[in-house]
Amino acid sequence: MNGWTIIGNLSNVVAAGMAVFSICITIKEQKNIRKNYRIKTMEEQDLNWYNTVVLEDFVKQLVIFMDESELILEHCKRTGDKDSLERELEMTYNCIKEKFKALSARALLLKIFSDSLYRSCDESLQKILDLYCEIINEVTAKKYWQNRRERDIQDERVKMIRELYLFKSSFIHEA
Repeated sequence: MNGWTIIGNLSNVVAAGMAVFSICITIKEQKNIRKNYRIKTMEEQDLNWYNTVVLEDFVKQLVIFMDESELILEHCKRTGDKDSLERELEMTYNCIKEKFKALSARALLLKIFSDSLYRSCDESLQKILDLYCEIINEVTAKKYWQNRRERDIQDERVKMIRELYLFKSSFIHEA
């Protein structure tokens, strides 16, 4: 055999080995790209789910609950005379309590994303209900209206919504 033939064959073997090595690296890189794409897609779907369940539904229902509760209290304040005040306040409490139960049921969906987020929001919801009860109890006892607790109620709402948005931010940064 000729020396050039041997060198040619060796270079063909080296070229074939390099081609196989290149193909293996390309396949591995393609797998990593597909894996990263799937992970990114799932993170985007989780974020979209969070936006829909929490920010579009739960926050909206929270605002509706608080606005309706305020309207019920305002209506009771304007229409309640001293004779029917206690009955009006009892009906107001029952109405707020029912709306609260519905909102609490929706808050359970927060557990999907984080138990600590759920506990924190549930605690704030309980504080809001307690503040409404305090308003009703004070009016029942004193027979006149005081608006001392309304700011505390709004502060709890802001605290809860801030926490939900901060969780979304941490959710994005983890991704």
